[in-house]
Amino acid sequence: MGGGVVLLIANKLGSNKFFKGCILLAPLIKLNIPFIAKPIVNLLASIMPTNRLPKFIIDENTMNSYIWNNSNYIKYISDSSYNKGGISYGENIRFRTLLSIIELSEQIQKELPKINYNVLIIHDKKDIVISKASIEMIKNKKYINIKDGRHDILANKPYIVTSHIINWINEDIV
Repeated sequence: MGGGVVLLIANKLGSNKFFKGCILLAPLIKLNIPFIAKPIVNLLASIMPTNRLPKFIIDENTMNSYIWNNSNYIKYISDSSYNKGGISYGENIRFRTLLSIIELSEQIQKELPKINYNVLIIHDKKDIVISKASIEMIKNKKYINIKDGRHDILANKPYIVTSHIINWINEDIV
């Protein structure tokens, strides 16, 4: 979700002598969910905002496997006393939180036509967390596909990602 928020902030800055572009790693611009999901989530969030998405829809272990490609890392994250359960903190997402993410992604999509700066997108085409179509909506982009990077591309392929970032800065920004 950080990538989409970066776009919102960057659009406020605009291209100038101090800001030349931004880097997005597997940016959450549009969730990969069916169209009908928002009205259902909206209804459930109004009735029971703190209740969690049922595990039969998606559980934290499945979600973690979509994000990380290393089973040892997934086990470490899931067993960590600091971050029990990994990205989902041991439980599925709350309905109100999910609705907020959907609404934020809608706001981000409205801002896409305003992009007037360079954007580096590093992403795995097989990432199923975000909609690939949303990336196509970004102009002025350089797109790099990282095979088997999954959603947390920096954790899964750190050396490849940082190499691409350094090259982009040196070639397109400086």
